[in-house]
Amino acid sequence: MTPYRKIGSIKNLEIVSVCNLACPYCPCKDQGEHREVGLMSDEVFDRSMYWLGKFVKAGTQRELNLFGVGEPLLHPKVVEFAARARRIIPGYLAARGVTLRMNTNGILLTEENLKALFDAGIDSIDLTDHEAHVSMMAIRTIRKVTGQWSPSQAIGSKWGYSRDGIMAPNNWGGLIDWTPDVQYQRYVCPWLSGGCVMFMSNGDVTRCCQDAFARGILGTVWDEIDQVDHTPFIQCATCHEDVPPGMPQSMEKEIAK
Repeated sequence: MTPYRKIGSIKNLEIVSVCNLACPYCPCKDQGEHREVGLMSDEVFDRSMYWLGKFVKAGTQRELNLFGVGEPLLHPKVVEFAARARRIIPGYLAARGVTLRMNTNGILLTEENLKALFDAGIDSIDLTDHEAHVSMMAIRTIRKVTGQWSPSQAIGSKWGYSRDGIMAPNNWGGLIDWTPDVQYQRYVCPWLSGGCVMFMSNGDVTRCCQDAFARGILGTVWDEIDQVDHTPFIQCATCHEDVPPGMPQSMEKEIAK
């Protein structure tokens, strides 16, 4: 019996792979040197929705985050894309429901686009704090629109908040030299154990949300990706998450790359 899971879930849908920040603890600013970056096209999004529908029907899709290695609010069709995804996935309070989320740095967040995103069907907005004043203004906006004062991971919460770059940083699977002395709380990678992938902005399908340099590509949205094994790759050896027990740490052909 193979130790690998077949691809069965789009964990992250990277509608944008560029950012309006250049944080030292994030590889986004450098990823254009390694892969094609930009805004997801309508054609790639359409094909992504095809796969989303298949995974929802199969019962393997649990969450979709309109986020990758970039800032999703840079996409002019972000509200339209959210609404289209929502039409495919049942509400997260329903049987076999799927949570629809989006991460943002908050720079472009306004009362108007936040209301539009919630109206489109976004369940939760996750604010990542990179700059104090920007985050303060974004939190004010979120509080006003949601009526919820504090972030929470509880069911029904409309927003979350993270300072992971400072409070719980990682080295992006060895892509950056930012946290050489951090002691991580180890846990098993949910992507490998759950067959989760990220659809990148150009249509590539990668194993990992931290694959900013496209070293873990398994195929494209145009392939029959539900027949593909989700395997470890070179970044797993330097990641802060563990490969599931019984699964090889990496593939020789991947390390050779």
